[in-house]
Parts: sequence; structure tokens; C-alpha cells
Amino acid sequence: YYRLIVFSILYFDSTYTILEVKYMYYPRLKDLREDNDLVQKEVANILGIDQRVYSNYETGKREIPTRFIVILAKYYKTSTDYILGLTDTIHNGDCSSK
Repeated sequence: YYRLIVFSILYFDSTYTILEVKYMYYPRLKDLREDNDLVQKEVANILGIDQRVYSNYETGKREIPTRFIVILAKYYKTSTDYILGLTDTIHNGDCSSK
């Protein structure tokens, strides 16, 4: 029941498509990885997880934990808002270095 309510709020009160809400798909994960010439295995190593698990996050089969979004934002020198699609500003001047 709770999941249905959250699903409804996210879908009807946002710019997300129904598939993005259902699977919490974040296409910028792949975009950032490719822009930095990394393969999934390298990103998985940064997060300390298996490549298959990271692949599931990237394709939306599993929801990526918040702590990993924060780690990736710091690594890519961007904001969590950018990764989540809440802003189109890719670089955040306050991000720390790799």
C-alpha cells in the first residue's frame, strides 16, 4: 500500500515518466560513466560492489542506495540532484575532488 502511494505521488507530482518511477531509472548514471571513459566494473569497484549489481542500478532493475549516489556525485564532481535528474547543471562548484 505504501509503495503504491509513493508511486502515485512520484508519478503524478513530477516530471518522471511511469517507467522511471516504477524502476527509479537514472539514465545519468550511464551517461556519467561513459563520459568518464569507465566501464561498469570500474564503477562497481569504486562502490565496492559486484559489476552485476551496478548493472542492475544502471538499468533500473534495482534501486540504487542513497549512499552510492553520494559517492558517485563526489567521484564525478557533480551533485546528487544532477544524478537524480532534478537539475541540468552538471558540475557543482562545492564538490570535493576524487
